[in-house]
Amino acid sequence: MGNVADETITALGYEPKKNARDMTCLAVKAASLQSQPAANLYLAYLRQAFMVGGSDPSSLDTLIEIARHVSRRHPDMLNFQRFFEQFDCAQSRQALFEDRKKNQINRIVSMPTLTFTFLGKGIKLSGNCSYDSMVEAFQQLSKVATLPMHLSLSEKMLTYAYPNVRE
Repeated sequence: MGNVADETITALGYEPKKNARDMTCLAVKAASLQSQPAANLYLAYLRQAFMVGGSDPSSLDTLIEIARHVSRRHPDMLNFQRFFEQFDCAQSRQALFEDRKKNQINRIVSMPTLTFTFLGKGIKLSGNCSYDSMVEAFQQLSKVATLPMHLSLSEKMLTYAYPNVRE
């Protein structure tokens, strides 16, 4: 007899390796059906489990355990039973489909990719960008933005993202 993840995968109609990335995305979408803050919190715990803990982010056991952990620590944010029920529901699959459609429309083919749109003008940054490339992109975006604080906020974000590059 397989483990819980194997049985759940069979119940959900997934093959373990073929759709591993989809399962991770569906887990985040299931959390987002409760609220965007719940999705952000779940994703933060997922990142920590992957980057710090060395967990496999495509493992169903990992995804379920993270949801269980988040719901115990933040019961007001994430309901584990609801997460489990919505993991592969039509609504979460539709949300994932919509994201994929946006990727196709915006021709996003590599990760990470950041897109910014303001007043119909957009900028796309793909791959690992240097600090100078990020500043240049935000300066281009600020030319269209009418808010004077836009660039200074971007510079603060960049300083946070690249703390050792600029003062």
